[in-house]
Amino acid sequence: MYRYIIALMAPLLFSVSCVRHDTENNREYIQIEGHLISIKGEPSLFKIHYACDSLIIASGFSSTHKLTAYQFRSGICSSYDFLRIGNGPGEVHSVNVKSVQDTLYVVSYTPMGVSEFISIPLSSIKNENNWKRIQAERPLFVGGDFDVTKDGNYMLLGGDFDAQNLIMNFDRRSKTYSPFEFWPGDKYQGSHISKQMIYIPGSSLYTSGNKLLYASGEGRYATIMDCSDIITDEIVLYDEFPKYKMSKDKINPKRLPGCQLGFYAYATDSLIYLTPLVGKLENGLYVPDNYKGYPPYFNDVVDVFNWNGEYIVTYITDIPFSNMYVNHSENKLYALSCNINDMLSEIYVYDLN
Repeated sequence: MYRYIIALMAPLLFSVSCVRHDTENNREYIQIEGHLISIKGEPSLFKIHYACDSLIIASGFSSTHKLTAYQFRSGICSSYDFLRIGNGPGEVHSVNVKSVQDTLYVVSYTPMGVSEFISIPLSSIKNENNWKRIQAERPLFVGGDFDVTKDGNYMLLGGDFDAQNLIMNFDRRSKTYSPFEFWPGDKYQGSHISKQMIYIPGSSLYTSGNKLLYASGEGRYATIMDCSDIITDEIVLYDEFPKYKMSKDKINPKRLPGCQLGFYAYATDSLIYLTPLVGKLENGLYVPDNYKGYPPYFNDVVDVFNWNGEYIVTYITDIPFSNMYVNHSENKLYALSCNINDMLSEIYVYDLN
């Protein structure tokens, strides 16, 4: 449930957009139309990690490489696969990826947990000699999303097994972890590992200055926190916790009826973009089983906030999507969707000017 009632912003002017006002909830809706980007081949993509007019980097379902770069020159698209999958030197098992300015940051993990941190300059995706790798002194058992702080350290969704902890700070100089005090105050009673398995996988983490955004992968819970050593303030954007209990094995959580799917999230240094998914658990299944003819984990709504927690606007895209990336300097939103006839991936770009 959205908690804050914020006064409407002045109407924004969009040449191809329709603006609607929801006076009951003090919302401003702007409908935006996207442009389909022609991608080489017939890709099946999972997530966009970086995008601009001349370059898109995305992860897919390749059995050999984790990432693909799509480069655009004079209307022609070429592609290059990188970050090899395997157990040998320089290879990775599973990864999470974030882009910050001109660098891709990769957290690599195995079934034992987080094991390596890799930074890849966008200008050197083909030259591994320019990549920097940091080995963690010990694996972090549970790994999820992450972001790189202004001092170059990593804030990660993760924690030691069955510990009362969901977020860790990794110091790249000492190569050590320290816990960040964050433990949502829901009504759950049970093992810590069950709660970790609800609040870590599928959730999102972003930082801006000394502030940190957490958006849940289940339920409707999103909050902005002070990410200094001690939490001094918290701004809750959405306040509905996941509905779950501990299963008989005391490890895996059991979702309860009414538990909702969470958010797709993205954030720049100035704005936060949240897409609340509509699926809700009923009789053991999430319903509805589709969203406007697309898979149920698609949506076309993007709520925008600033880092003070103030509501700005809600965009409605013309095509539902499953992942988004916002290029702040271009003021463009890149959305990963699919062709509903063959389910192959499509990327649309939306001009937010």
